[in-house]
Amino acid sequence: MVSCNAARRQAAARLPDDDGRATAEPSAPLEIRTPVDPLQAATPHRADGSAAAAVSEISLVSGAWHALPLPEVLRRLSADEHGLSSQEAKQRVTEWFKRLDMWDWRGKKVEELSKGMQQKLQFVLTVIHNPKLIILDEPFTGFDPVNAEVIKQEILRLKEQGSTIILSTHRMESVEELCDDIVLINKSEVVLRGEVEEVRHRYKKNVFEVVYTGNPLSDVVGGQVLETQTLKNGQHRTTLRSEQDSPKQMLHGLIDQREVLAFKELIPSIKDIFIELVGGSI
Repeated sequence: MVSCNAARRQAAARLPDDDGRATAEPSAPLEIRTPVDPLQAATPHRADGSAAAAVSEISLVSGAWHALPLPEVLRRLSADEHGLSSQEAKQRVTEWFKRLDMWDWRGKKVEELSKGMQQKLQFVLTVIHNPKLIILDEPFTGFDPVNAEVIKQEILRLKEQGSTIILSTHRMESVEELCDDIVLINKSEVVLRGEVEEVRHRYKKNVFEVVYTGNPLSDVVGGQVLETQTLKNGQHRTTLRSEQDSPKQMLHGLIDQREVLAFKELIPSIKDIFIELVGGSI
């Protein structure tokens, strides 16, 4: 379960269990319905049946609207779905279709769209009414790298405009690129939570990387040589572990022994942390 404040501008990641479920708990109780009408899947409803216009949730891995023509999809973006007038819906659709390079496809049926275009359409249906809370389930599935970057930039833009975004994903690179906060759930238990950069620094292991010229290092003052790789240009890249909290002594030793070209601390990625925490229990 992820609790969030929809008024706060942020993006949070929830790394799902095997069943991929993600839930949100705004201030008033919400019920995510699974109605017969596939378009209603884009609109959460409160327990009394009223639409929660400030919230939007959609699973972008489903293909719920294949049989519907685009004009029907667009018609349903009026008052019945998101509280938009027909004119306002058309204006926003035009804006989004042009922004996502979908304009030339506007006359086609949904089933005639490529998978990537269907994904873009579902994204538009999710965000067209400017919701304050957006829940995205694996939003980059089916996209090539170019279109994945387009959607990523739109998510960041929505975040900057004030939307709170909950991202359910197994793609750790998406977490680092998009999210401020993370909740890692394994077998229905929260095993990790916090700000993304704070979490990464929490799991650092005092490991550093140095690039240098000369013979490969076999030892270093104040540290331990872990691994060395010889580069194509004849330089060497060595991974070291400092024996002290500060790498100062180790760096001085390196400078005395070799011509140091680059030196940096290796902070573990969210992917590395994910594997460390739950890799053996997946």
